[in-house]
Amino acid sequence: MFKHLIATVLAVFALNSFAAVDANRASQAELETVKGIGPGLSTKIMDARKTGEFKNWDDLVDRVGGVGPKNATRFSQAGLTVAGAAFANNSLNLQNAACDVAGAQSWISDTCGWLGLGARPTREERMAWERLPPGDCTALRQHAKQFPKGAYASTATAMYNAPTVTGSESWIAATFPLRLLVSRDVDASPTEVAARAAAIDRGRKKAEMMCRDGADTKLVRFRSAEVDAQEWKCDEVRGGHVCGFEGRALCAVDEVSKTEQETCHASAAR
Repeated sequence: MFKHLIATVLAVFALNSFAAVDANRASQAELETVKGIGPGLSTKIMDARKTGEFKNWDDLVDRVGGVGPKNATRFSQAGLTVAGAAFANNSLNLQNAACDVAGAQSWISDTCGWLGLGARPTREERMAWERLPPGDCTALRQHAKQFPKGAYASTATAMYNAPTVTGSESWIAATFPLRLLVSRDVDASPTEVAARAAAIDRGRKKAEMMCRDGADTKLVRFRSAEVDAQEWKCDEVRGGHVCGFEGRALCAVDEVSKTEQETCHASAAR
């Protein structure tokens, strides 16, 4: 009952939103104030009226070429009446017209949405739509799922079905180990400390070669190599000391990271 009362109020609001122009009483200039009626059609109406007033909308449609049911509905919504009546007494059209006229007034728009008139969203849907992050495809999918029959459902669907995909690349630092084996040198060093230093130097050169071989690609680029000596093997020989070790080559590299981002724009819904 309450919804019917609100719908009636909207119908009255629609009638009051336009300056009523009656096809039997209006001058040609007044007829042309109705959206969609130009000089050609207004002349036809004036000429047909010379043979007698229009009894109703059906009479006007029959006697005036160019006024079919579709145009009659449109003219009626724009304020044209025949014998004081809207086309087919279509209160639903009037209610929809009220929703169109009052679209900028959120409380009336919300009421229309509640009544299912004028393709208006409910207050809940309107507020959810206004909170959507711009370009967020995931949020649009969630909105369409939450309001599958809502006023913005088709718009949301069109937007997330036509995303703009952009790609980007960045380089991320990483380290990976390789097994490193450095044999004892043939040339002796005077002390074990010196022999170990010589082995580290040989190991560093070997590690760099190993790391470069594994890193110089389009996806990985070499930065540096370090030596992690873990198990030493040193001997005292004639003339000094020789050392070798087992350990790891620590390869410092940059690895490419590729990401894709979807952006959903309003232009996709047009």
